[in-house]
Amino acid sequence: MKVFTEDNDGWADLGALSEEIENPRKNMPRVGIMTVGVITFAYVLMNLAYLLVVDKEEMKASKALGVEFAKQVGGEWAGYVMTACVCIASCGGLLNCMFLSCRQFYATAREGQFPPVLAKLTSKGSPYVAVLATSAWTAVLMLPADFSAAINYVGFSLWVYYGALGPIVITLRRVYPDHELPFKAPGSPWLPLLFFFVCLYISISTFVDSPLPCALSLVFLLSAFPVYHFSFVLLPRWRKASPDDDAEERAEGSMSSPAA
Repeated sequence: MKVFTEDNDGWADLGALSEEIENPRKNMPRVGIMTVGVITFAYVLMNLAYLLVVDKEEMKASKALGVEFAKQVGGEWAGYVMTACVCIASCGGLLNCMFLSCRQFYATAREGQFPPVLAKLTSKGSPYVAVLATSAWTAVLMLPADFSAAINYVGFSLWVYYGALGPIVITLRRVYPDHELPFKAPGSPWLPLLFFFVCLYISISTFVDSPLPCALSLVFLLSAFPVYHFSFVLLPRWRKASPDDDAEERAEGSMSSPAA
């Protein structure tokens, strides 16, 4: 379940495309419901096919269940075809993650909460610095060369991040009831609460299975709070309160005031 939701991460990345979609108030919920419904239907059918064809013991021992299923249905050549299809789908998923992750970095930098260099664009409007930064960070995460550890590290942080969105939606609705948003979360507050508890369950189960990668991921996530507080709260406050700035303000005030 965890691997499936991470492989089909488009349901979560859809929100980053709200600026690129016409009439997001109407089209965003439609796209979300349609895509999640189609993928869920295909996933259920795929698992039913596995259960009907692959033996239980073979299923436990297999490292690539889809390939094993294809071999039993169509022979050795079908396994190669399935492997090629998985590679193509993985490349598509990687392109989706790269495109939307760098889009989030660009938007955050544009709002002044990331280094401004990440907001630089090419002449055609592509955030090339954000793309390069995302690629570099992805390469760093892959240095341990342990795919399972990488999934647990990234997947745990994603589910913590996703789970926090449920209470955030409810809080924003209560704090800013008259604020106009592109689209509303249906079933609020019950659906966001249900989503939060599902994410909490997945996060806890992932932590129990792999405590060390998840603990490192959690430390990395929590480090964002002191970094943000220092960079965007304390540092601007210190700059405003610096003696040089106060002296300049007093000098400008004396020059602008009329002579007695």
